[in-house]
Amino acid sequence: MHAVLDIESPEFNNNGLIPEKYTRISPGLIVKKIPDNARSLALIMENTGSPDGNFVHWLVWNIPPKPVITENSAPGAQGLNGKGQNAYLGPHINPGAYYLFRFFALDDVLHLPENTAREGLIIAIQKHLIASGLLVGRFE
Repeated sequence: MHAVLDIESPEFNNNGLIPEKYTRISPGLIVKKIPDNARSLALIMENTGSPDGNFVHWLVWNIPPKPVITENSAPGAQGLNGKGQNAYLGPHINPGAYYLFRFFALDDVLHLPENTAREGLIIAIQKHLIASGLLVGRFE
């Protein structure tokens, strides 16, 4: 069993509406209860409303294990979003979709290529996971 991270955003509450501004830039995020032995953080942002399953909006790893990720930042190495880009892809109107910001505290940094997709990041995370947390947002 691993520890639980507390994830917040100064821009929206858990299960709250993500402001339209964040369709273009990434929101600020706050990670609390990072274990002392964490060497890095990873983030998977995806939505649950895609007809093909979860759609990846942002993959980031090797985020320094500090509590604040500033708005409109690229805090670490970025993998491929659902459009095959190494970039943040903001929410869009998708009725009933929830946007999941999944954070993972890891006991090491990851050595992954830029073309890493969600599945590759999940495999790498599993070997080093010490804590995880979730923030959920909606967009209308």
